Amino acid sequence: MEITITRTGGFAGLRRQWVVAVDEQTADRLVRQMGDGDAAVDGPPAERDRFTYVFAAGVHRIAIAESRLDGPWRDLLEEARNGADPTRPA
Repeated sequence: MEITITRTGGFAGLRRQWVVAVDEQTADRLVRQMGDGDAAVDGPPAERDRFTYVFAAGVHRIAIAESRLDGPWRDLLEEARNGADPTRPA
């Protein structure tokens, strides 16, 4: 399964996007954490001029502020960054 990661925000407001393939077991675990549609990681509001990452698999999405990005989400982002050049979505 493919997971699309979109980074938004930051000082210049640039968008970057990566796509990473994961095995079915990893995909199932991540999709369960995403919920039935749009979800966000609980915590204080995102900090100004920082990035927000949106992880999407089909209709499942989760938005995570850069300051709260950890565990499997940070690992997935690092894998995507190391494996592909980012694209700029239209």
